[in-house]
Amino acid sequence: MRQPPGYEVKGFEHLVCELLKSIYGVKQASLIWNELLDSELKEIGFKRLESEPCVYRLYCPESGIEILLSIYVDDGLLTGTPHSEIEKTKQLLKSRFRMKDQGLARYLLGIKINQSPCGRFIELSQRQYIIDVLKRFGFENATSCHTPMDVNFPSLAITHVSAGDADKSKYPYQAAVGCFTYAMIGTCAELALATSVLGQYATTYTEFHWKGASRVFRYLQYRKDFVLCFDGDATPARPLGYSDADWAGDLATRRSTTGYCFLLSGAAICWKSRKQQTVAASTTEAEYMSLGDATKEALWLWSLLIGLGTINDDFPIPILVDNQGAIHLAKNPLISNRSKHIDIRHHFVREKIVSKLISLQFCPTDNMVADIFTKPLDRIKFSRFTHALGIRETTQSSGG
Repeated sequence: MRQPPGYEVKGFEHLVCELLKSIYGVKQASLIWNELLDSELKEIGFKRLESEPCVYRLYCPESGIEILLSIYVDDGLLTGTPHSEIEKTKQLLKSRFRMKDQGLARYLLGIKINQSPCGRFIELSQRQYIIDVLKRFGFENATSCHTPMDVNFPSLAITHVSAGDADKSKYPYQAAVGCFTYAMIGTCAELALATSVLGQYATTYTEFHWKGASRVFRYLQYRKDFVLCFDGDATPARPLGYSDADWAGDLATRRSTTGYCFLLSGAAICWKSRKQQTVAASTTEAEYMSLGDATKEALWLWSLLIGLGTINDDFPIPILVDNQGAIHLAKNPLISNRSKHIDIRHHFVREKIVSKLISLQFCPTDNMVADIFTKPLDRIKFSRFTHALGIRETTQSSGG
């Protein structure tokens, strides 16, 4: 490290300091801190999950002890049974680190956490974050709308691309898309398609695209009082996946859009919307490629839930698909003129079906929740699918 200003040693200004330990701000600090934390937690008895290195589990079945600890840099969430062991774990951590116990979780990374007294219901809200974003971009008094994207926006957006010489200084487009993305990653799953489409024009946007972003702001004005609600009594208490695709939805490249989500305890726990990397020759192929992406997520989710002790090894994760051709192609390894060109990397779905890690079920298109991640929907259908994702309006109008 260079000698700090005002603390240089006369005659040796060209020399650097050798650090005896890591300090905040250096490149290696985060890795060194994580290695230290990992070693201390393992010494206590925690085991790091293979599928998620930021989650630790302490499990003693003979004494009925199960403690889960999730880490984000130097913040952590602790839960488990019995309560006395949670307090004991806190004391062990305090003996090793300078730690502040903030009690029951209320806020984490800008997300407000509301828990019912019995702990069976949890609501996640980004209301204060959304209010701050609206104020930052001057939309705090904007008229609200009930959907984040006009049904014709994706097809029209490609016709309004800038050549790079337009004046973009008056449109904070990239910053806006970044704010939408953080809200989407947290609790606003229904923004996945909007952020994906808007993000494709991060360097070629025009006033037309800014109007599309403005509509998302107006939707957030309506959305700010909604929460992502998890119900511990919801059935089934197992993960459930939805996979869908919008065939050739991109008019410029004729590529399809992949969309999938997984629900647990009545709400979405992971979701995705992205443009496929290659052109699909048919709806079946587009759905099959989307199913491949959903299967990858299902395998990670299966591994995570196994590590948490939530499901058994013999439990396949069901994935609902609204295309019979894709289901037939996944279950029957037949070669035909309509499928022999499909890249082999998509066919690993068949292997996971045989090994019973996933199971495929048909779902009517009208009930396909993942449709919200593939194309803009009308207000009625959009509202129905957001409700299916566990997004509910709350009566609270103040606080975070």
